[in-house]
Amino acid sequence: MDSLSQEILLLIVPHLCHDPPNPNPQPWDSTSRLNIASYATISRPWQHAIERFTLASIHKYSSDLPTFHQIFTNPRRRRMLRRLTYEIDLPSYSTNRIHCFERRRESKANQVAFNQGIIDLAIELATWDKQSLELTLLASSPMDPGRRPGPENLDPKLGSDRWMHENIYLSVIDSESVDIPDLPCIRSLIIPNERRDIHPAAIGRLISAMPRLEKLRLDLNAPKPKNRSLQKDYRLALASALDSPSLSNLKSLYIYFEQSIPKNHSFPVQEHDPDYPSGDALNISIRNLCETSPFSHLHLEGWWPVSPALFAGRAPFPFLQNVKIEAALTTYDGRRFESDESSSDEDLDSNSSFNSEYEDYVREGREALLNGDEPYYMWRTKPEAGMFDRFREDMARAMRRMHCLRELSFSMGWNYHDDYAILLEYTDSMGDGEEAGCRVRLRPEARWEIPEGVMKLLGECVGGNVEVCVEPF
Repeated sequence: MDSLSQEILLLIVPHLCHDPPNPNPQPWDSTSRLNIASYATISRPWQHAIERFTLASIHKYSSDLPTFHQIFTNPRRRRMLRRLTYEIDLPSYSTNRIHCFERRRESKANQVAFNQGIIDLAIELATWDKQSLELTLLASSPMDPGRRPGPENLDPKLGSDRWMHENIYLSVIDSESVDIPDLPCIRSLIIPNERRDIHPAAIGRLISAMPRLEKLRLDLNAPKPKNRSLQKDYRLALASALDSPSLSNLKSLYIYFEQSIPKNHSFPVQEHDPDYPSGDALNISIRNLCETSPFSHLHLEGWWPVSPALFAGRAPFPFLQNVKIEAALTTYDGRRFESDESSSDEDLDSNSSFNSEYEDYVREGREALLNGDEPYYMWRTKPEAGMFDRFREDMARAMRRMHCLRELSFSMGWNYHDDYAILLEYTDSMGDGEEAGCRVRLRPEARWEIPEGVMKLLGECVGGNVEVCVEPF
């Protein structure tokens, strides 16, 4: 076995990772990945070959950092690591506290643990060579849903409402005193929405320490509508994070923006900005990245608060190739892209429930009322000509400045008011004889007369190949 070269071993090892092919496969069969670590004990050459696979992607908790340091002291092993999922251990809490909202002392202890976990990882990775490392960052307590031991894990109790009910985020306690060294080894940063929520201010602090970042993916959970000031601060912190000079090499940006869009269309979302849309710092930051970075992929998904600021100006987006935007029906300052002409005679009586008498249970009826989901009164169904038409015209003009554009997908109202949603899809010619084309899709109840100016601009992008279709269902 020792006589086999590394090249031969690297051809053999992938076949050891999975079960042998089933001679009679079924559609429901799944491919299981086998644990091949034991093969590393055969010999030193086998160890090196196996580690190319077992060390390529790992998940470690902050409590495992000493072991992580010991394993990756060897520069050869460092070069093998491509994807690191690092989960910061927050303090545990008792079983009796599962059904209780997080208290101030718990939140303070979590912030301290989170900050220390960030610093410890940064100190460890700061000594690594410049390589393409993908870092996924999470934080959780051993008693949080998904990590809880035993039968208690089957009963999530409050679940994420334990901390999100009061909009508790993990952040940097004092950005001035927390010294994070540069991390040139990290090329990709992922913040998933799987555990505790990390505030954009902390994300911005991390980004500033990653001068070679090329890919950024953020799954964000914005504050609830009842907390207007927190919502505004959250967006401004995200804008500040995206303004970081460290993003000068960014090529891909994926943001999933989870926010609650009130189902009561009479609910005041935010106070109107007198400088609209110039005060939209978040979309201005996105636009600046598109204009100045080698930006090729932009995905703004979930319920992204668009405004004309996203496409304003005349500067080109020189590298943008793939764009996907799932727009919210409201702007950053609460303006709506739908007309205020009521299409319904429904009254405004609330059917909210205030029956819950237990302090540490989410009072769903009260929360629905405070966040604009009750009374259920979705009476805005027609696009507002001044807001919606102007935005579509700005977007069509911007498409002409995207000289490398291959694909664009835009939707508004999707996954919220589906029957009234309006979608636009653009596909460039792929060099196989297929012409570039643009399709405007109107859902069954959508009422939008496409302005001639918008049709003309779209036609200029695709040589007149614009299709408008109304979907029957």
